[in-house]
Amino acid sequence: MLTFADKVVVFNRHLTYAGALPEGFEVMNPFLDNPETMKVMGDFYINSPFPLAIIRQTAGGKWLNANYYDDSELFEHVKEFMFDSLKKHINMGLDTSEVFILGKKNADYISKLNAQEKLFDKLTVLEHPRYIQQYRSKEKQLYINKYLQAFLGR
Repeated sequence: MLTFADKVVVFNRHLTYAGALPEGFEVMNPFLDNPETMKVMGDFYINSPFPLAIIRQTAGGKWLNANYYDDSELFEHVKEFMFDSLKKHINMGLDTSEVFILGKKNADYISKLNAQEKLFDKLTVLEHPRYIQQYRSKEKQLYINKYLQAFLGR
């Protein structure tokens, strides 16, 4: 019998996006070439509602990382894929009683998804680690404690 971690690895290796995207956007599967991205951490599983990598071409022709919430047209294009991906994760045995969301902008979009489909019972929003590192690094321990309290249900 496959463990939850095994199911996630199989899911991610076969994950593809065939939908339309706005001009200048592409999708890549980082799980095919980077096995280190396939780790499941004990009792916690970290993923994105859009688990593939989105890149955007700049005016100068460079490709840069993009987020599904960076562009409202992009979000509308990938929303159904996100629902499908989340439902597949839930069907693998993911606990839906509470989801921890990293980042307030991310939380705004996940809240919209959850309002439409009621995937999770409780949404707990935490500051994104990149935000903490860039803008609140002197208070890092405070945020570590906040994360631990949230994860332990205190």
